[in-house]
Amino acid sequence: FINRFFEHPQMIQVNSSNLIRQEQSEEFSTFKNTYLVLSAIFVLFSCLVLIVVMLFSIKERIYEIGLKKALGAKNIDIAFQFMSEFIIVGFLGSLIGVVLGVFAFCIYCILSNQGVLCFYVYPSFYAVVAPFLIMLAFIAIFSIIPAIIAGKVNIIDAIRFE
Repeated sequence: FINRFFEHPQMIQVNSSNLIRQEQSEEFSTFKNTYLVLSAIFVLFSCLVLIVVMLFSIKERIYEIGLKKALGAKNIDIAFQFMSEFIIVGFLGSLIGVVLGVFAFCIYCILSNQGVLCFYVYPSFYAVVAPFLIMLAFIAIFSIIPAIIAGKVNIIDAIRFE
């Protein structure tokens, strides 16, 4: 067996640690880029869903907007109220998402065959906080348009709406 093995030297492959590290780096880079693209698509989709939900919320509360305007509220007051509500809801949604993500990671570690070794790989502080802050920035940016729409509602049309 040994003689037959050494008769075919092409069957023997020696890899240096640098070559292995380079291959792992390339695989990780591909994974990271795929993750970033999928994350960007998810964030944009989430923001579009958030805009639609905000517009429906404004439509449902149009009578309230009309009453506030009839009592003297300015457009900026109405816009600020809706924008702050959307940011608070977005903050809570992002917080729940981060907590569920960390919880899902822990469940994966428990259920995988890696056992306790999986807990040696933990998400860094920046890996948890950066997406949270980015999502809050997107929520603040994407809540401006519906808030302005809420502020520009005509008083007569809003009161007559109900």
